[in-house]
Amino acid sequence: MVNPHTQLTPSQPAYDAVLRIPDSHGRESPTTSSGKRGVGIVEIARMAGVSNITVSRVLRNPNVVSEKTREKVRAIIRRTGYVSHPYARALRVGHSSLVLAFVSSMISPQYSVAMQHCSDLLEAHDYQLLTGLTSYSYPKETAGISTLRAIRPAAVLFTGVIELERNRQALRDLGVPILESWAYPRDPIDMLMGFSNYDCGRLAATYIYERGCRRVLFIGRQGGRGKLRQKGFLDTATACGMTVIDSILLEPQNLYNGRAVYQRIKPGLQPQDGIFCANDVLSLSLFEEIKNDSRRGRPRPTLVGFGDIPHMTQAALELPVVGMDSALLGTKMAHMILARLQGNTAESWIDYVPVQIHEPS
Repeated sequence: MVNPHTQLTPSQPAYDAVLRIPDSHGRESPTTSSGKRGVGIVEIARMAGVSNITVSRVLRNPNVVSEKTREKVRAIIRRTGYVSHPYARALRVGHSSLVLAFVSSMISPQYSVAMQHCSDLLEAHDYQLLTGLTSYSYPKETAGISTLRAIRPAAVLFTGVIELERNRQALRDLGVPILESWAYPRDPIDMLMGFSNYDCGRLAATYIYERGCRRVLFIGRQGGRGKLRQKGFLDTATACGMTVIDSILLEPQNLYNGRAVYQRIKPGLQPQDGIFCANDVLSLSLFEEIKNDSRRGRPRPTLVGFGDIPHMTQAALELPVVGMDSALLGTKMAHMILARLQGNTAESWIDYVPVQIHEPS
């Protein structure tokens, strides 16, 4: 059941203090540098004095084009450094039915559930969702953004918020709808369908305090939204007078080994300790380790997990979970994108889903 005292009403989300990283080296943004990144089939055709379809034929089926025309087009391609892209149809017609989604993790159910519901609704309106993986990596994020000018998607969405200022500017320069999610900053690039990570941490700390715990431990990702949840958790724990015994901050590649994490924290745990694990996959793995140890007679600390509440509560019936409804989030993301693509107007393109805590019945 959801505790009504620990469910946030729509008027109460706390802003997330999202990190902003300036471009201290003065480098050009991934999609605005001169030369090959800004050149597409339309530009090649104009420079060669031929049709867009002729350029496409040179790239895909050169034997149907005369040798003279073929060599003329190829010379321009070599000079500009243009690289053919599999979604070049968007360049020929001047618009795209592709919505690109940059997803933080393919392992985490919170993202896959949201993307499935987002894709279903977009497809019903003749848009296709194409996903790419960032793995919480700045280089992967930057590399993905650098392809966008060539692809020219209808819209772009991220299961997260962009921290690098050069990437934020590159996305603004695209001139297409940009939707960020999974956090609630004051200054999104364009559109936002988020939730408050700070409030997730606050809810977890409040729940643990109400269970009589006075020593607490945080486990989560190093940086990004893990740090936002950590701040909400530590601020609230401190305000409640609880002692923070440790914060375990992990690199993304270490977020899926609950056994290793449990062996690390186990020696210092006491029966009345409270733990907030702010990653869904790690929460489930850590819960199994704690449960197995309790079967051998070891007292069980209070563990609160994080993630998509419908999925998490089915996967671990006894685990308290703070989080949101990923299906609702994905559906609302699609609705917002479609409204923008259909030319609708709105006072604000910022919205969110509420966060809450599920208690085992």
